[in-house]
Amino acid sequence: MNINPISKFIKKDPKDFTKADIVRYIEAKEVKMVQLLFVGEDGCLRKININVHSKSFVDQLLTWGEMIDGSSVFPSSSRTKSTSIILLPRLSSSFVNPFEPIHTLNFLCSVHTHSGKNLESSSEYILKKADEAFRMVTGMEVRFKSEVEFYLYGKDDFDFSNQLQNREYTIAPYSLYDRFTHEWMSKAAQCGVLIQKGYVKGNYLKKNDHLYEQHVVELSSLSPMMAADQLTILKWVLKNCAHQQNLKLSFAPVVDIDGKGNDLIIHSQIVKNGKNQMFSDSKLNSIGRTAIAGYLFCTPALTAFGNSNALSYFKVNRSLNQYHNLFWGNERRTAPISIPQRCTQFEELYNDLNISEKPIPKKKYHTPFITHKTSDFSSEIYLLLAAHLISVRHGFEMEEALKFAESHYVDVDINLPEYKGKYKYLVPLPSSCFESADELSIRRKIFEKHAVFPTDMIDNIIRNLKKVERSDWDEMIQRDHNLCIELIEKNMDC
Repeated sequence: MNINPISKFIKKDPKDFTKADIVRYIEAKEVKMVQLLFVGEDGCLRKININVHSKSFVDQLLTWGEMIDGSSVFPSSSRTKSTSIILLPRLSSSFVNPFEPIHTLNFLCSVHTHSGKNLESSSEYILKKADEAFRMVTGMEVRFKSEVEFYLYGKDDFDFSNQLQNREYTIAPYSLYDRFTHEWMSKAAQCGVLIQKGYVKGNYLKKNDHLYEQHVVELSSLSPMMAADQLTILKWVLKNCAHQQNLKLSFAPVVDIDGKGNDLIIHSQIVKNGKNQMFSDSKLNSIGRTAIAGYLFCTPALTAFGNSNALSYFKVNRSLNQYHNLFWGNERRTAPISIPQRCTQFEELYNDLNISEKPIPKKKYHTPFITHKTSDFSSEIYLLLAAHLISVRHGFEMEEALKFAESHYVDVDINLPEYKGKYKYLVPLPSSCFESADELSIRRKIFEKHAVFPTDMIDNIIRNLKKVERSDWDEMIQRDHNLCIELIEKNMDC
């Protein structure tokens, strides 16, 4: 039951929208403005406002797009003779903007050169190429679902702060900002974002006369492009809703020296004809292990796309997350790559709890994902998911992938005293943006293969990472506590 107003009016899923459908909606609902949204080379969401003049004007806009000067938002394009770019609306991405005072229709756009070719430095095009390369190499496709963590904060509520506890899944009035959940979930759903669930994480902290509360949102399983689109729109919706409620919101990897950070967890699943290919009889098979091998080999370089903020490495160095070493396991909280276990007895549980119903037959229901936990929302989403696709694909292109995966499997908690020293051979993950840049330099040919990432873009990513403060957090906290706080504050808004 999609509550996207356009879907409800047209009676179609967004993926089936046609130009005629959109024109009919604009005409029937007297839409006054169209906004073209696109992601710049820096990962920021941008927009162009266009007044709706007539039916023929809308038809022309949806067909030919809109030309703008892209020199400031796509500096790489300025190396060519023309800096003009074309924004071409993607019909399936359309939604009604819930934050505008007049009826406004928004579209995410693909970005093209003045001659109509895809712009090489457009992150949306890079993701598209990564998806196509994966399908070409494997004959299968990847679907992603994601979990986003964020902190809401406002002026300290002294009545509430007197009873602060870290309680997950709390409900108002025991949660400070639980009622905010209904606001943003409703707005995001109107924008076509398919949310699986949202809840209070329950991590609280007090800082600078403000009270912080951590929340989580989980999105549904989607194709790579739809997953990136929806994460981009979700981020924009959350920021807008917080602003309307006079609250602040941060996706920063760390918001306080002693507080728990925010993660962006990516779950991936390989499918063919709609069926999960990674498991046979509820057990991880060779396809799943091959994908994990690719993840294991590429994850040190993958951090260059998923951890572009100096605070990303604060978590590693200060143990605010537990992902220090490169390995995988089943349901291992300390493993950066894991396979969450799923219940296989749903029918028995359902029949036991609902005795008034006729018993339902036993079916094979097992759709787990590979869970990758090292990223945060400081990343450029389209490039991050492209890097994930490339990492998984590399498993199918590397030699002895199954042997490599097996050698990195750990089935115990490596932080327990009895296992200390047993796994010294495990490779540590990068501890700074500088180290992530070095790892990308080593593995860059994997990301450039099949012409997915342009060479100059990899150069720019490495160059920008090496500009970030190379901080030894433990030493900084001991030497200059205030400098550490200053660096956290500077990186809060991401």
